[in-house]
Amino acid sequence: MRADSIEVSGYYRLLALHRALLEAKFNPDPADRDIVASPFVAEIARDVIEKLIEIDCEKPGHGNAQQWREWRQIDPARSQWEVAVKRARDRRDLASCTSEERSKIIHDILAPFEIDSDLEERFIQEAAIDG
Repeated sequence: MRADSIEVSGYYRLLALHRALLEAKFNPDPADRDIVASPFVAEIARDVIEKLIEIDCEKPGHGNAQQWREWRQIDPARSQWEVAVKRARDRRDLASCTSEERSKIIHDILAPFEIDSDLEERFIQEAAIDG
């Protein structure tokens, strides 16, 4: 193993990592609030879900790949949405960011979920991010 890499072998170990990342990012009462918007954690979360989708695409009938893609689309009715809105509201720097910077931070907060531009506008409104 290289010093700058880690190997997670097996679908269920990868799924466990995915679940742990979700718990860390979307816990309503986190011990470490910096994890939520960390671009590094966001990238790892995206990589893990992409690998889960890739593995499912290789299964006969494509396994759960389509379900994963649908699951990935954030919905304001989900508990993760509310937690993410609260975390964005806690960040005092978002209002002073450019729209591109703000969008990047919002995407990192929501990772591994994906958000379209209409929902991103709603997210900004609900988080009361003035900018």
